Amino acid sequence: MPAPPARLLALLAASALLACADPAPSDPLPPAPTPQPTHVDGDTPRLPFAAGCVDLAPAERLLAASPEGDAWVFRAPSTDDAAAAELHVVQLERRERALPAPPVAAVASATAWSHQALTLVGDDHLWRVGAQEPEPLYLPTELGAPRAFCGDPQQDGDALVLTDAGLFERAAGQWWRVDLAGPVGLGDIAWIGRRDGACAGADGDVWLGAGDAVWRLAEEGFQRREPPRTPTGPGVAHAGGVALPAGEVLLLGDAEGWAEVVFEAPIERVAAAGERLWVATEEGLFVHDPSGWRGASVTLPARVDALHPHAAGGAWLRSGDALCHLAPDPLLRVRGLRPFERIPAGAVDLDVAAIDGAGVPLAMETLSVAIDGEPVMSIPVSGDGWRLEAFDLGPTGWHALELEIAAGDDVLLQRGLTYRVTESVSFAEALAPLAEARCAGSDCHGAGATDAPELLTHAQWVRYAPAIRAQVVSGRMPREPEAPLSPEEIDRIVEWIEGGLQP
Repeated sequence: MPAPPARLLALLAASALLACADPAPSDPLPPAPTPQPTHVDGDTPRLPFAAGCVDLAPAERLLAASPEGDAWVFRAPSTDDAAAAELHVVQLERRERALPAPPVAAVASATAWSHQALTLVGDDHLWRVGAQEPEPLYLPTELGAPRAFCGDPQQDGDALVLTDAGLFERAAGQWWRVDLAGPVGLGDIAWIGRRDGACAGADGDVWLGAGDAVWRLAEEGFQRREPPRTPTGPGVAHAGGVALPAGEVLLLGDAEGWAEVVFEAPIERVAAAGERLWVATEEGLFVHDPSGWRGASVTLPARVDALHPHAAGGAWLRSGDALCHLAPDPLLRVRGLRPFERIPAGAVDLDVAAIDGAGVPLAMETLSVAIDGEPVMSIPVSGDGWRLEAFDLGPTGWHALELEIAAGDDVLLQRGLTYRVTESVSFAEALAPLAEARCAGSDCHGAGATDAPELLTHAQWVRYAPAIRAQVVSGRMPREPEAPLSPEEIDRIVEWIEGGLQP
């Protein structure tokens, strides 16, 4: 699969580079015509769900669901009995596991990465939670208190953090401010879309909400997408773009424009994971996937108070005082690799299991694996799970992993998972010759440059790395009459930046 464009961020550090780069487009795109709305009502096909519920205490809150299908539940500290905050994980098999909780009274935002890793914002601080004691993730004080995030704040090039002071991206071991007051006039950010926890999928698009406007952050820069109706809640990034509730209407936006889906009752919850988009209304629960819209045939204890689907295909929700898991069909769980993960080149251990809607493991006979449509292996298995040790993820770039479970001649389950393999690229070996030939030797970034910064050394490239990435990926650098960079040269620069900016 071809590598997607890197996110184009209008960073403050980019201002010095613009002297030798063609200006970025900043005018809002004209509104595209809205097609005829889709109606979801009593005639919509129904999808049977298997549902299993356990009791929740009134103080317990469903925080998140991991891509593997694990529910993370938080209990705030009690002032009545001096009880500390608690965290526990409920797996698909309904096994529960307690984990150390950070000393916070409330959680504003959380992303579960697995059954033993979670990042959250609590009491104005970022925390990483795992099997050991919770670890605070300190931000520079000038960034202000974190409010929300996407991606993993511990990895360069993989996270955006929204704070009281603005929007920031981590790159080159530093936090860089995204310039929201530039020519596009983005304004105050209210929400950040997430794709299974990541800031973007393989298309590279990031979706942000500011007031009643929606912004798409892509190769072309900031694109304003004015919704045809006033949203009544935050947006959700999904496989097709972004989804926003607007009363009884669900607004679906993409790079081309907007579509509308009309329900019979006001929308209360919208969430997405994998290829499925979930909508809870006053009348029931609905799911959209490549098969279209379907209603959920399931009886719940009460209305849906919290909705957290997962990439394995099901969803955890809170209904009244119950924590329930819904599965429209048997699920294929994969541990060891998550959707849109950026992972160093090499091999990983994958644990694969088939589990029915009641949380009971299913017997498997054959496991078939393919990468980018090319068969890798087809092996007989016994029991209800299998471990693929030292599984080779393939060369650098984006890949699609495809898994298929069969029993006899019957295919029980299929699942796809997209990930990116990264490689540590050396500046001295891979970039220094390119920098000297195409950048340092030009009138723009050579020794003694006055209109733009010098780009001669590793330290200088590290300082301006996010801005360099934005300019070269968009094709605005080098500027005419210099010849444009080749796709291979652009890939080399992006791989060096996203691979850790090695000397």
